[in-house]
Amino acid sequence: MTVGQDGVWRADLGTLRPGTHELVAQQSMGTRAAEPVSVTSTVRGR
Repeated sequence: MTVGQDGVWRADLGTLRPGTHELVAQQSMGTRAAEPVSVTSTVRGR
């Protein structure tokens, strides 16, 4: 996962099988950590 200069988070999920998937990200600096953020997406088969 990377954060671009525009502040947008991007994740390369590779090849996912059909179904529902959840991506969870958490940013940390040293001993401080932000609350995790999750995104759920559905991949449909052909």
